[in-house]
Amino acid sequence: MTDKRMNKRHNSKRPLIRGVGTGFLIAFIGTLLTSPMKGSTLRQKTVNRFSLFKNYPTKAVAAYRGRKEKFRELGHTKYEHLQEEINSLKEEACSSEENEKREGR
Repeated sequence: MTDKRMNKRHNSKRPLIRGVGTGFLIAFIGTLLTSPMKGSTLRQKTVNRFSLFKNYPTKAVAAYRGRKEKFRELGHTKYEHLQEEINSLKEEACSSEENEKREGR
């Protein structure tokens, strides 16, 4: 019974997706044919808009890599700062231990 329901749900989405896609294409073509602009102007605008979509993934990846590098550098800086604090605490502990040994003699 569950398989039938799953198949029904899966099959019912296909016509919806096809309908949305077909509607989009019809609206797009209709807009192109009935637009009040010159054809050359409209074609240029369309090409510019599609080039934005085409270049978007590479720009997004570059931005992601930039943020990743920035966070890595920030983490590295904080790590170095913590290491310096740990080393200074170790030195302080060693010197206080030596002072206690000298005073205890």
